[in-house]
Amino acid sequence: MVRTHHRLLLRRLTASCLLMLCTLPGHAFEQLTAAQALIYETGHLGNTLEGDVIKYRYAATDTGAQRVTDVATLTIAKSLPEGRRDVEVNFLTDDRHLPLPAFPGFRGNPIIMAMFEHMAQTMGAETGGGTLYFRNRIRDALADKNVIVKTGKIKYAEQDIKTSSFTFSPFTNDTYLEPASVLRNSLFTVQFSDEVPAGIVEIAVTARSGEQQFDRILSLE
Repeated sequence: MVRTHHRLLLRRLTASCLLMLCTLPGHAFEQLTAAQALIYETGHLGNTLEGDVIKYRYAATDTGAQRVTDVATLTIAKSLPEGRRDVEVNFLTDDRHLPLPAFPGFRGNPIIMAMFEHMAQTMGAETGGGTLYFRNRIRDALADKNVIVKTGKIKYAEQDIKTSSFTFSPFTNDTYLEPASVLRNSLFTVQFSDEVPAGIVEIAVTARSGEQQFDRILSLE
């Protein structure tokens, strides 16, 4: 009973955090940047069908530690008009598992928000700092008009597909982080394609500082 209550509490807290990430751009900024529009205004789920389960591979690499692999899934619970879907996200397993609410009537892919929240929590734990701080820095960095959306082509499943992507750096010259912290050099890259299920090819967070390494990569299977 206590464990059930704890899980429900975690879900409510995470739901509140994701709600901040999902809804703040609509009223916190006068106009969405191109990067924000790709996340919040694009119908990633329009090419999915009810019952689809989209799988993502996760890999984490830290200096001097064994590489960790895991999985995440996006389940299309119900198809709705206008490209909207009721979806469920099962994000990672074991102690890495991120408890999440259901996502009713979504057009965009909530796996992005799940990954950003995972990064905020991971970085908070790595530094002993607050998750809220990292969550806000990630959100605010997306609002920078200097974040450029680029188009290109990659090979996926032995096919050439068109992509859109952007990269941003939330913590450059961040006085909250120690000068030697590898996290200061974090690069967040999100890669999209209308030619893959649910529109997301990869979300990568990578950082280097001397011999230090910090990588968290989520890729479409």
